[in-house]
Formats: sequence, structure tokens, C-alpha cells
Amino acid sequence: MKDSTKINQLHIKLANLATQYRSSLDESPEHFQVLHEYYVVFNELVKLCGEIVALDPDAELPDRHMPKEYIAYWLK
Repeated sequence: MKDSTKINQLHIKLANLATQYRSSLDESPEHFQVLHEYYVVFNELVKLCGEIVALDPDAELPDRHMPKEYIAYWLK
């Protein structure tokens, strides 16, 4: 599989997880599971790209739950 195909798949997965996050109840088991999966996929994307990359707004979580590296990158 080409890296660009895998990168696109990871972006789509993050968007899907962000949608699940928005539809889950705060503090519910599903909420925490989605956050965990989101961080795993985000880290895989960063590793594959070799750097932090911009995400579509639909693929982002609220700032309080976005990976700290992502927030720090955009604040510099």
C-alpha cells in the first residue's frame, strides 16, 4: 500500500473517530475508548508522515482532548 493511501485512510479514520466522540456521552466508557483509539491513530499518522500534519476541522476533537503535540505545534 502506498504511503499516501495509508495517510488518507488514517485521516478518514480520525474524522470517523471525531464523529463518534461527538456522539458519545462525556465520561462514558465509549467516550474513553474513542479517545484512546484517536490517540493511537494520530500517533500512527505522525509516525508515517514524520511530522505533525494539519487535520480537517471535522477530524479534530475539542482542544482539551486533542493530542498535546498537535496543539503545541500550531501554537508555535
